[in-house]
Order: sequence, then structure tokens, then C-alpha cells
Amino acid sequence: MAFWVATDWQMANKLRRCWDSACCFGFLSNQSDRATPCERVLRDAEEGKCEIIVSALAIAEVLHLRGDGHQNLFRDSRDRIRNFFKRSYFIVQDVDRFIAEHAQELFWDFNHIGVMPKDAVHVATALATNCAFLETFDEPLLGISGSVGGDPRLIVQPPGHDLLSLLEGGVEPGGQLRLDKASPNDDLPALPSG
Repeated sequence: MAFWVATDWQMANKLRRCWDSACCFGFLSNQSDRATPCERVLRDAEEGKCEIIVSALAIAEVLHLRGDGHQNLFRDSRDRIRNFFKRSYFIVQDVDRFIAEHAQELFWDFNHIGVMPKDAVHVATALATNCAFLETFDEPLLGISGSVGGDPRLIVQPPGHDLLSLLEGGVEPGGQLRLDKASPNDDLPALPSG
């Protein structure tokens, strides 16, 4: 089975968005409040305006679609789910030791607001792949927006926002935002090093 891998040249000027499993599940299940915003992002990706990073964990989490009968759980959904993740604009990031240990730290720091270990893996994936945004519908994850990452801080928000219009400064090679003016997160304390 072959997978598409983007080169540095191809990724240089594209916005990087990271999706968690809630976005994937919301789109695939055609959830009324989630499918449309996800479609906007997928359209941007199809047009080459952005890349969507997903953790390999997200693929493992999306197992069935809403409405599948329990008896037909795998039979009815398998092909649609597998084909969804094979789209050329998805970049699948393995959960390696670096991401796993960073996820542990994130869980230990944010479990008090409801961030679960699997959610922390999605955050660590976004940070490790230099994503400008982590897109999710998960309330605890939305609560950490602006409090993790370097400069600029990781923005965590629901998908579908016209994020490209926010990029007046452009995108640095690797998908990070280039900010020509003060970041809205400038008042946040720096992360401790080490």
C-alpha cells in the first residue's frame, strides 16, 4: 500500500492544520453541526491551500459511523473510513517516542480541565509537525488554546474558520504562521525549557 508523502518544497507555503478524531468523525458521520465546517477545510485542502495533519491515533479512533448497526459495525463503515484517510492532502504522523512523551507532559499539565491522554497525543502531534492550528470540537482541548507551543502559540479551535484570511504575514516553511504584528498570545508566559 503506497502513501503520498509531501516534500519540503510542496509544504513550504501551505498552512498546516491538525485534526483530531472528532473532526474526522464529525465529517464522516455527517453530524449537522460539524460536517459543514469540516467540508470547508477539506475544500481548502483539495485546492492546495492547506495540509491536514492527522495522528495515526486518529485513524485508530475512527472505527464506525453514526447510524451503523452494532452487527454491521465494520462492514458498513470500513471502506468509507479507510478511503477518507487515504486522501492525498492528509499527512499521517506516527506516534513516536517524542510525541508520546510530550503527550504525557501535556496530560499531566492539563488533565485537571479534562484533557485525556488521547487528546494530548493530538496536541503533541500538532506541535511536533509545526501546525499553526489544532482543530477540534472537544471542549477541554479548546480550553488550552494559546497555552501550549512556542512562538506563536498553538491555536486550538473548531474547524471551518477562514483561517487563511488571518495570515496577513503569510506562512513560514513548514506551515508555521509568520506574524508581522503582535501575536494575540504575546501576554502568555513562555514555556519552561528542559
